[in-house]
Amino acid sequence: MIREFIYSDRGERFKDFIFGFQDGLISTYVLMIALIMLVYDYPFLLLIALIAEMISGSISMGFGAYISIKTKNQCLRSYSKNFKTKDFFSSEDLLKSLKEEGSFYNEELDDLNKLLKKHPKIINKIRNINSKELNIREPTINALFMTLSFIVGSLLPLAPFIIPLQFWSFIIATIFSFGGLFIVGVMRSLYSERHWLTFGLEMVLIGLLATLIISVLIEFITLGFEYIIVQERFG
Repeated sequence: MIREFIYSDRGERFKDFIFGFQDGLISTYVLMIALIMLVYDYPFLLLIALIAEMISGSISMGFGAYISIKTKNQCLRSYSKNFKTKDFFSSEDLLKSLKEEGSFYNEELDDLNKLLKKHPKIINKIRNINSKELNIREPTINALFMTLSFIVGSLLPLAPFIIPLQFWSFIIATIFSFGGLFIVGVMRSLYSERHWLTFGLEMVLIGLLATLIISVLIEFITLGFEYIIVQERFG
């Protein structure tokens, strides 16, 4: 049974958490893979690099979220202002616009037309959209939430290196990372009819795919630099 879920601030927060968490986790995990071979015998340097990535990434995520939400709010307010000034807006205009978009079947438009004729005040409610209905959000709170989500994700692959165990730290970090992705995937299933295992495996597969793509790109870049160095040294 699907739980009732009104897509409001709660839905936005959950979406932001998944975005920040996954971004922080995967970026930190991939950096760990890239550096672990270079500084395998110096785990303290690896830990410093991962902490630096977590701090810089979370700050970047926070500022990016702040600007993004602020821009979205400006667009929504502008839309609301322009929308209210359209005195000609009527049920006929609405139906015509929906028909031109092609998003609805004719039967659905007929049902909507009957509903609007029966309840003409609906158009007035549509025209008087307020800030809450437009989902205007506080950018500062959103930025802090995204920053914390990124940090939580980054801590999973980072934490095992606080007490360096070399090979075992890498194994534990991998278990923590993909275990965390799986748990977040299971949380997504709370609002869907699909089985929780499907969402969990989906998150893990996305994490694996992202890790693979970035690792391959890093390998190509490394080979490119090695080729350039060899050419410069030996002509």
